[in-house]
Amino acid sequence: MFGKNNLEFQKNKKNTLMLKRWKYEIAQMLNIRISTRYFWESKFKGILKPAVRKIYSEVEKQEKIAEFDKLKKEFKTRTEGMSYDMKKIDEKIAQKLGVCRTTFYNWKNEIGILKKQKRHTEAEKAEFVKQFYKIEEENPKMNKEKIAQMLNIPLPTINFWKRQFLNKADNGGPIDNVQWHGG
Repeated sequence: MFGKNNLEFQKNKKNTLMLKRWKYEIAQMLNIRISTRYFWESKFKGILKPAVRKIYSEVEKQEKIAEFDKLKKEFKTRTEGMSYDMKKIDEKIAQKLGVCRTTFYNWKNEIGILKKQKRHTEAEKAEFVKQFYKIEEENPKMNKEKIAQMLNIPLPTINFWKRQFLNKADNGGPIDNVQWHGG
């Protein structure tokens, strides 16, 4: 029995010495001190382990998505009126469920749950911009953000459309008789 344990001890000692030598050589190749290499190793210990990917069935995916959405909805109702970085909240919920946040969105996209953005025709865009200017003209003190909310279009989108039409007008393209103002 003593001989077997001694043999294992010698084997482990040899492996440990080889590992130390290997770590020392890596430090030399990187032109750093061995203590720096050990510091890095301790700092990034959990990060450097390879991830194990689990393959989920369609049913498991849908269950996880439902749980994710349920937890997200619960969080939103508990914190109504407060502002949070939803990306970080999504990451924490996903971490709790053991799946990456982007994986959830990929699954939702595969299944077709994600909302598709509404695409507007050029005529619709021009009409929204006309309405925006009309409301702005009638209520000069009204905040532009409020006007955009009334039209149910984000303000950056309206500003983008305005620039689009101004560029077309500058290049001699048709602008659908939109009345342009300075801003």
